[in-house]
Amino acid sequence: MEYNRNVFILSADKQEIDLLCSMLSEEAYGSKAFHGMEELKAGLRHHGCLAVILDIDSVSLSNRLIRILKDSFPDVSIFFTSRRRFHPELQDSLSHHICACLSKPVDPDELHFWLKSVSDNDRDYLVPP
Repeated sequence: MEYNRNVFILSADKQEIDLLCSMLSEEAYGSKAFHGMEELKAGLRHHGCLAVILDIDSVSLSNRLIRILKDSFPDVSIFFTSRRRFHPELQDSLSHHICACLSKPVDPDELHFWLKSVSDNDRDYLVPP
């Protein structure tokens, strides 16, 4: 039985993508970057993953888009990354659909803590057939 340790990243910031991919590889997580929501959803349909990191500073997102993402892929944990502390425009998503909002620059220990937390959950993250 193979457990899925892939983390998908949605960002338009190449530097942020490189940093997150490096952090993930240090703890043996696979990573794949996407630049748009439709591309991300296609990746989730075909490959699945443990978690998605959404860079809300570089990609325009709404509560509606995040709700649709979570409803479509309920077993995938969603994280935000941002330089800003407050996001009143995403209050609904932060309250109901997001596991954590990680401040930039992302602390590797915090990222690994949250990934371990969601992977230790009772859900099985199996690689799709």
